[in-house]
Amino acid sequence: RSSDLSTIHLPYPFITETNKVLVFTENADEAKLALENGAAYAGGSELVQQVLDEEIKADFYIAVPGILPQLNSLKNKLRKQFPKSKRGTVGVDIPKMLEIFKQGFEYM
Repeated sequence: RSSDLSTIHLPYPFITETNKVLVFTENADEAKLALENGAAYAGGSELVQQVLDEEIKADFYIAVPGILPQLNSLKNKLRKQFPKSKRGTVGVDIPKMLEIFKQGFEYM
């Protein structure tokens, strides 16, 4: 059940590389902010088809609330990775979300 899915932070990461995080936003300033804060990808609806076609992949997908209606076609593709507010992957504080998900590990 996806409600049991959470992220945990470990004092010593298993891996040295950070997670790839994709940020969905239609706001160019937010996209720039996301990239400056370490997002692997940032953009709006133009990224949806690239994700569907598997041209781009990420470990975590986060989104600002306003873009969610445009992401519906990704629900079946991303399944548990689809941005949800109760998982902390939907919000307005992009730097904070990136800080969490670049270093976080998922556990069931």
